[in-house]
Amino acid sequence: FLGDSLTDFDRGHNSIDKLNFWMQKYHPGRFSIRNAAVRGDYITRVEQRLKGEKAFMQERYDNLFAEKYDLIVFWLGHNDTRADSQSGYQKALIPPEEQDASFRRVIQLIRQSSQAPILLISPSPSNAAMLQERADKQAAGKRVILYGKAEHVQAFDQTLQKLAADLQLGYLNITSPFKQQPELPLLFREDGVHLSENGHRFVALQLLRAFNENPLLKKISGSKND
Repeated sequence: FLGDSLTDFDRGHNSIDKLNFWMQKYHPGRFSIRNAAVRGDYITRVEQRLKGEKAFMQERYDNLFAEKYDLIVFWLGHNDTRADSQSGYQKALIPPEEQDASFRRVIQLIRQSSQAPILLISPSPSNAAMLQERADKQAAGKRVILYGKAEHVQAFDQTLQKLAADLQLGYLNITSPFKQQPELPLLFREDGVHLSENGHRFVALQLLRAFNENPLLKKISGSKND
């Protein structure tokens, strides 16, 4: 798993740990999951780290391809799509064209070491309404970072879908299921960005459902329709 703070924080009981628990419960000894997520990450920093350019927490990628993987999963977008009040929140940290180009280079770098199937997960929407309301209340002139702005999240998701189609990668829509939750705020901490215990459970369930329903992932996991 290559991701940001949504899968780096709360290690021991985050969504990846919960996924691992259930996979091990029903398929003991068949799985080994490496969580190489790094808080604050975005795709261009993933690219830097894969190139060995000494990005933040470079050690997370040490011997990254020493093992042969059956699946490589990306869950980014949380930081790529954040916006700054200095631009009027009109520009994502990593613009769509740069997202696309960097992802393509990252896939090429990975393909030098692994031919494992790659799954792209759409971004978390954050508790966007609360975050926008909070940003609107900030004192004039104060720099504010806004997460979850719909237009940036949607653009990132469209980039992922295009990449999946162009490069024959897997794609999992997790943004829509998040938004469909009647109690969306409960899936996030008070900061409106990071996952709560409920949020981690929700993500783990989405991943388990994908393993059960997606033909490629079902083959990897050995899941059955039960």
